[in-house]
Amino acid sequence: MTFNKTDEKFDVKKIFPLTPLEESLEIMNSYSGTGNIITTSCIKGVLTEKKLRKTLDYIQIKHPRLQLKIIRLKDCYYFSNENSNKIPLYVVKNQAWKTIVLEEVNKTITQDSCLIRVTLAISEKERLSYIITTIHHAISDSISTIFLHKDILTCIQQIEENNFKLTVLPLIPKVEENLPASMKGWRGKIKTIVFIWKYTIKDLWFKPSILTCEKNAPIHNRRCYITHRQIDEKITQKLVAACRKNNTTVHAALCASILLSVFHEINPDKSIIMNCSSSVDLRRRLKPVLENEHLGEYASVLETYHTVGKDTDFWKLAQNVKKEIEQELKTNNLFSVLLVAKKIVKSFFDTKNIYKKWSTVEVINAGKIEFPKNYGNFMLEDINLCSPIGAFNNVFSIAIVTYNKKMLINFQGSTPYLSEETVERLSNNTLSHLFSSLSE
Repeated sequence: MTFNKTDEKFDVKKIFPLTPLEESLEIMNSYSGTGNIITTSCIKGVLTEKKLRKTLDYIQIKHPRLQLKIIRLKDCYYFSNENSNKIPLYVVKNQAWKTIVLEEVNKTITQDSCLIRVTLAISEKERLSYIITTIHHAISDSISTIFLHKDILTCIQQIEENNFKLTVLPLIPKVEENLPASMKGWRGKIKTIVFIWKYTIKDLWFKPSILTCEKNAPIHNRRCYITHRQIDEKITQKLVAACRKNNTTVHAALCASILLSVFHEINPDKSIIMNCSSSVDLRRRLKPVLENEHLGEYASVLETYHTVGKDTDFWKLAQNVKKEIEQELKTNNLFSVLLVAKKIVKSFFDTKNIYKKWSTVEVINAGKIEFPKNYGNFMLEDINLCSPIGAFNNVFSIAIVTYNKKMLINFQGSTPYLSEETVERLSNNTLSHLFSSLSE
């Protein structure tokens, strides 16, 4: 199946340039797939390659961005939908899904190829199927990728029940085109310059601490290590209640637990300042409001700074995180960072730049996902995601999805800067701080 300019289902030009934000994500992708989004759905029931192949063909027609590829012409990046290929589908039997994901987080999406690939991992003994998607961050964010999985499962069910009807979604404007009026034109440029100035001064003033390097390596030799955890329904509900009682949020509590874990790894005897990067969904902050089913990069990040010491109270730290996030959300910084993303990323990868630090910690929280559990002959057991950080050596990262009353968490670190043993220890300690807070 191919797509071209004359196809009524696809109404964009054959070739159009990437925005600076999308370019920054392509630059990241070129370093071992950093920044791409890997999402895994665990499904009860054995899904066949034939059924999934047919579904992906329909899904690719429905979502115009899945018909794109990235090409480079005269040192510029462009999207092209000319002679697009089918979504690659790989089938693996009786291999652990975690092993496949560990491979995927260190693979780039090559130029001139489809911007998504799919692996179907089948466990015949347990009668479980795992749909693992790797998608370029330039055409999707965490929320829309999760909803893409719902789309796939719904399509499978409808095909089986002979009531499938193909609907083609419009190609909605990119995030830069939906920015508030105050962030466009000369006003937007001034605010962005002020943001860069404030961001630089703030970082130099606070000098946030980072994890100690165990072994350095050139960027192209760095790899992302990922380890998976689950928090069961009972503890998840207990956490939600505790956050409500202590006037904070689950996201802030997760930030507090990872900050405390990293603090004890860096220097448990001296108070230090650390910065925490939190992902923010922009879809409800844009006009018009965008639905989750539309693929696209409509997310941003914000930075908060926190002083942590050996006597730091967990809930006071969580309250401080909540307060700092709320203050940041009142500014235009969420939009400014999008406009300077390319400069930030290029600066990080510049070999002449000796001040190369990402955030101390990163928290990607997709929140509570309220999907149906049953899809005809198949049942969605759980869903998790991650966005690889291999190139960003000093950061410790977590990605969380709450589904079916459980929390699915992926912890990540860059090796060899951090050893796999250190990532595992940090992961365990993060959960330990979280669980200990529930008994307070």
